[in-house]
Amino acid sequence: MQRRIDGDLRGWGQALIGRLLKACLDRDIELLLETSARALINTEGRITGVTVTKDGVDQTIHAERGVVLATGGFEWDEALKTTFMRGPLTAPASPPTNTGDGLKMALSAGAGLGNMTSAWWIPTLSMSGHKWPENGAPQKEVQRSLPVLIERTLPHSLMVNRQGKRFCNEANNYSALAGAFQSFDPATYDYHNLPAYLIMDSQYVGRYPIASVMPGDPLPDWIIQGADLPSLASTLGVDAEQLEATVFTFNTHAADAKDPDFGRGESAYDRFYGDRSRPGAAATLGPVEVGPFYAVEINMGALGTNGGAKTNGTAQVLDVHGEVIPGLYGAGNVISNPTGSVYAGAGGTLGPTLTFGYIAGKSAAQSENAE
Repeated sequence: MQRRIDGDLRGWGQALIGRLLKACLDRDIELLLETSARALINTEGRITGVTVTKDGVDQTIHAERGVVLATGGFEWDEALKTTFMRGPLTAPASPPTNTGDGLKMALSAGAGLGNMTSAWWIPTLSMSGHKWPENGAPQKEVQRSLPVLIERTLPHSLMVNRQGKRFCNEANNYSALAGAFQSFDPATYDYHNLPAYLIMDSQYVGRYPIASVMPGDPLPDWIIQGADLPSLASTLGVDAEQLEATVFTFNTHAADAKDPDFGRGESAYDRFYGDRSRPGAAATLGPVEVGPFYAVEINMGALGTNGGAKTNGTAQVLDVHGEVIPGLYGAGNVISNPTGSVYAGAGGTLGPTLTFGYIAGKSAAQSENAE
């Protein structure tokens, strides 16, 4: 670890971006920072460039071989979310610059759309004081939310809705959990599982992290505390009697590492992010029984939307009639996801993005307008 620190060595996403950046610089490709693409240039039915804004000044960039849209999703644009999303997406985990710029440009060129109700869903929590600068402007900071990947899978925790009832296998695939969170109640005309609350006991807090809060750290104000379950329920605004009944039922089975209601712990995936020092389903199941008790609010977020312009197998964008829009290509969350609404696992966003980025570049280079 010290060798990595001394050498400023990077891993994960930084390593990927670093390698891609180096590939660009090695080929003398000019990178324009703080530059926003605004509009496509359409010359007699072919996309031949793009209008961009840098330092408040519009510029035109001509592209003989074509334009590749790779601008991300639209999870931070309220109008687009209201128009297309199947349910609430109130707390994205992505940067707030994903406002659908590429989608709007594709629409202006007559692009057909696919997968527009879907996203790379994930439950999130929002820590007070944790902000994104909006579009690089610190004076317009917006709430930053973090994916809840591990916390909900660890023993001595469970998740309830506003009625104090469990509604899902908390350790399930995070993208698939959207179906449970976005369950619509026609009687109240409301999404009754939003927001939800992750309930933990003192065994959990003494052993496991909650976001960046490690065991033994002072607890911030966004972690709600209660000496007992009724007082915790009162603070949350949750039905206390129902919460106690839910926890009692959960504990009765969790003591034997079982969950007959939702099957938590039965799959290898459920146990993977749990405490693997514990055998079998006990990696994710443990009674919530030792006070004081704690809770954090959980909302529905996303790593990004994954619907957008339809493309063919060579990454060319198709119009509403299924015909190729000459000179326009797409890759990433701005296009209709090649795997549909299915999230295949870790790297499920990066794999298709890198693949279609490669295909788009190769297709543009081999186009009839290439030199």
